[in-house]
Amino acid sequence: MSNELQKAEAPQMALADRLLTNSQTIEDAMKVATMIKKSGFCPEHLDEGGIIIAVSAGQALGLGLMQSMVDIVPIKGLPTLKGDLIRSLIMPNKSICEVWEESYEGPEPDYTKGPDGFKDDFCHVLKVQRVGQKERIFRFSVLQAKQMGLWITVGEATKEPKLKHIGWYKTPQRMLMYRNIGFAGRDVWGDILRGFKSYEEVLDYDTDAPIPQKAQTGPVAQKPAQKKAEEVVETVELLFADGADFSFLDDFKNTPRDLAMLAKMNAAIAKAAKVSAKVATASLQNAIKGQDLDATEILTEGQIGDIVNILKLATK
Repeated sequence: MSNELQKAEAPQMALADRLLTNSQTIEDAMKVATMIKKSGFCPEHLDEGGIIIAVSAGQALGLGLMQSMVDIVPIKGLPTLKGDLIRSLIMPNKSICEVWEESYEGPEPDYTKGPDGFKDDFCHVLKVQRVGQKERIFRFSVLQAKQMGLWITVGEATKEPKLKHIGWYKTPQRMLMYRNIGFAGRDVWGDILRGFKSYEEVLDYDTDAPIPQKAQTGPVAQKPAQKKAEEVVETVELLFADGADFSFLDDFKNTPRDLAMLAKMNAAIAKAAKVSAKVATASLQNAIKGQDLDATEILTEGQIGDIVNILKLATK
């Protein structure tokens, strides 16, 4: 690509970015999003509303329009960050990252055997140090992946061919890396990532994906109701952490517009938590009472209470 072409394209992208982020009304934003959707430079999974949400989420991370659309991916209604994006947000930024060193440990895999050629102690190693903090080392091994029900053997994929399309079968070494990056990023730079989880991690939560899951047993196993309550609260926390716009609630009226926005928010919470709207309400109420879990890390009890009241309105 010539320098002249690069110079000609850069202002166009900057203009699209400014037009969308500086839109004063939802109608203006939708017009710009429609233009982007028709341009041919928009990921297929995003509709006009998805473009607006992706760019809004990207703003919280300091990202531009294109990178937001490409590297922030929705799963079950929740925005996630691709592992490569997490690395690029942290590693080059010397004001927050002093050390970022990646390697692998363990016996060299026999790649001709696919996932079966990896020993349990093979792992991705990530040595990191945040500015002003102590150095930390993170490891994620084949054994850990197996214990979490993620690893896919050749025999399992032979019996269920759909498994051959999953990353843990196609590129298991990279999946170890992405999992490790996601955990290290959230543990050490959680504030920089704004509470977002990695795409590769959340993808494994998707119950529609044919990933074999091992049932948890023993005294630490959660009851289904408790697990649902935690998922609901985490969903609401993420919406707040991701900068979801709830400003219309400050002056809520029973107008068609406000009711539509309320219904959409309620549906997003319930869908993301994989429960009905009424179950979402009950789960949040139980969370406040301390019946299912220790309320929340991001939201105050009062904020959860506000959401419960909103959900009650939406489910009447």
